[in-house]
Amino acid sequence: MPKNYLHTLGLLAATCTLLLDGAALAAPRFENSLTAGGLNIAPRYQQRVGDIDLSLQGGYVNYPAIKGAMLGTQLGLEARVTDYLQLIANVGSLNAIGLRGPLWSDGSLAFGWGGHYRSELYLGVKPGPGLSAPYMGTAPGSISQGGEFTLSAMKDFGLFTLYASPLVAMMSNRTAMGLAAGLDVALGAANVGYSLDYRTNSNPVGAGVQASEMQHGLGVRYGLTKTMDLLAHYFYTPGDTYGLANQSLLVGIGTHWNGPEPKPTPKPIPTPMPTPTPTATPAPVSVAPAPTAIVLQGRILNSVQPDAVSGKRLTLRLKRRSEIGEFIKVEKTTQTDATGAYSFRDLPPGEYQIFYKDEDNLPNTVDVAVSPSLKGMAGAELSADLDIGFDEQALQAAQTKDSVTVNWAARSNADTLYQGILRSINAADQSDLLSFPGDGTQKTSASFTVTPTIRSERLYYVIKYWKKGNAFNGSGFYGQSKPRTLKLAPAAK
Repeated sequence: MPKNYLHTLGLLAATCTLLLDGAALAAPRFENSLTAGGLNIAPRYQQRVGDIDLSLQGGYVNYPAIKGAMLGTQLGLEARVTDYLQLIANVGSLNAIGLRGPLWSDGSLAFGWGGHYRSELYLGVKPGPGLSAPYMGTAPGSISQGGEFTLSAMKDFGLFTLYASPLVAMMSNRTAMGLAAGLDVALGAANVGYSLDYRTNSNPVGAGVQASEMQHGLGVRYGLTKTMDLLAHYFYTPGDTYGLANQSLLVGIGTHWNGPEPKPTPKPIPTPMPTPTPTATPAPVSVAPAPTAIVLQGRILNSVQPDAVSGKRLTLRLKRRSEIGEFIKVEKTTQTDATGAYSFRDLPPGEYQIFYKDEDNLPNTVDVAVSPSLKGMAGAELSADLDIGFDEQALQAAQTKDSVTVNWAARSNADTLYQGILRSINAADQSDLLSFPGDGTQKTSASFTVTPTIRSERLYYVIKYWKKGNAFNGSGFYGQSKPRTLKLAPAAK
């Protein structure tokens, strides 16, 4: 690889080192299709209609063989327009504008599709058969244009996420088939990734089209806040469609805007019917119709403090799996009776989770317990008991110099994973500072290192737990302890 490529890689590696030097912060939740390696191949989608992701990156494209380079920007836009469609628009040296959507997902595995218009820039190739001048002749080089269709797959392996996307493109200068792939590694608030885009070309239009082409990418996404990311991507192409080597470096920022909250559908007010005049005709014998709704019932338990639920009326809520595999809240609640029994009736067929949360604690930091998912057809009667007990007395933290160890009691389920979250509350913001350990543990203790970047006036921690082999927000049961305040010892001088 030429020296100038190594120099560029060195700059990107130094940037990543600076970003990751401060402590393992809590990994942000990325909800768009961009991987850390810089390819839009991740089959994940924003949470609700109206959500928008916008990114702006500046950088350059360099062609060493012809000693040519061009500065420019790359604008990225993703917007969820319906439950099943998401708009994607990337405008820059590579343009891609179209639609994408989900096919199937279940916890850590997801599949999706995409179709869009695509244009590619060739800085050192003049316009000719199948090629036109870029930016209406205001920039050097030429471009090819056409359509591209992709399938996409994503699989989570704890700290690692693997992506694969077979593709077919019908461009103005050739037909291409290939595979785009990537591997991301979660390192606290940063995701570092590698990407690969390989294509074989056929049906060339004009001279010079190569039989194949490949692009390598390295990148990092760093969560600055809950809604803002820092992006840095480096791409190296040993030979493009016409055999010219090139490299590009892009650095910029991305942000996320939430769409409007969905409004619950108001129930229609029934119109009173006039009282009919009684007649002497005998009552007909009727047959009750087969039930179409399902019933979900059970009992709330507290294995640690039985008196905490005895004689109390606790409010329970529901989540229902949507058509794209996500569990979303249902606008329906019920209350337990004096014995802890509950019942949800008149539910449409589907897959549900019961959950309980104590809303008397800090905002957005409630302790919560959720049942395993229950699936029922029309007329089914489902039953699930929910244990909301968590031994709060055993939840303790101790600091030794620059290390904090948190201990908790194991739950009754042997297949439970645990993870601690350290959070900060200030006057204007609440944020996750770090998770420990990053991929969960079956042990009943975990430690983290105290660094200057996580010191705050108001710190507290919680313990999350979920079923081994599942995800925290997946169909396996999960929960979260009450928040505990953490006071750190003064830093050594």
